[in-house]
Amino acid sequence: MKESDYPHPNQNLLIRRFQKKLETVFSINSGDKLVLAISGGSDSMCMLHLFSLTHPCENLLAVYVNHNLRPDEIQHEIDTVAKVCEQLKVKFSSISVDVPAFAETHRLSTEEAARSLRYQALKEYRQKHSAAKICVAHNENDQVEEFYIRLIRGTNSTGLSGMNMSHGNIIRPLLDENKQTLIDHLTMFNIPYCH
Repeated sequence: MKESDYPHPNQNLLIRRFQKKLETVFSINSGDKLVLAISGGSDSMCMLHLFSLTHPCENLLAVYVNHNLRPDEIQHEIDTVAKVCEQLKVKFSSISVDVPAFAETHRLSTEEAARSLRYQALKEYRQKHSAAKICVAHNENDQVEEFYIRLIRGTNSTGLSGMNMSHGNIIRPLLDENKQTLIDHLTMFNIPYCH
C-alpha cells in the first residue's frame, strides 16, 4: 500500500506507530511467525488489520478461542474473523475450550477460567507452530479498567501498575492506543467487527 492510499492522515500515523513498536519495542523481525489472538471485536480486528499492513501475512496465525459461553454469538464471530482473514490472506484457526467445566472443576469464576484456558490454548498453539510471540489486543481503555479492578480487589503498588506491553512471549502492541482510534481505523478501511 502506497502512502497516498491511506484514507486518512491520522490512520497513517497509527500504522507508523504500530510498525515502529514492532521493530523497536518488541524487536519483531519480518521472518518471525506470530500468533494473533482474534475475538472478532474492534480491538483484535484492528490489530489483525495493522499486522496485515506491517508484517508478512504468511507469518501471521490468527486464532479465535471459543469459550463455549455465548452459543448464539460464537458462529457469527468465527465467520466474521474467518472472512477477513481470507481477504487478508492470513491463516485462521478456531480452538474450542470448555470454560464452564473448567470453572466448576477448579472452583474459579467464569472470567478467571476463561482467561486461564484462553492463554493456555494460545501458548500451546504458539509452541505447536514454533511462533515467536502471542499478540493480544488490549488497549489503553483496558489498561484503565484493569487498574480499577485491581484497586477494588486490593493489591500492592506493583499490582496497581497495570498490564505490561510484554510479558514473556505475550505482547500487547495496542496497549497505548485509545479504543476510538482503533474503531476509526476499522471504519476508514471498511473492516467489519463484532459487538
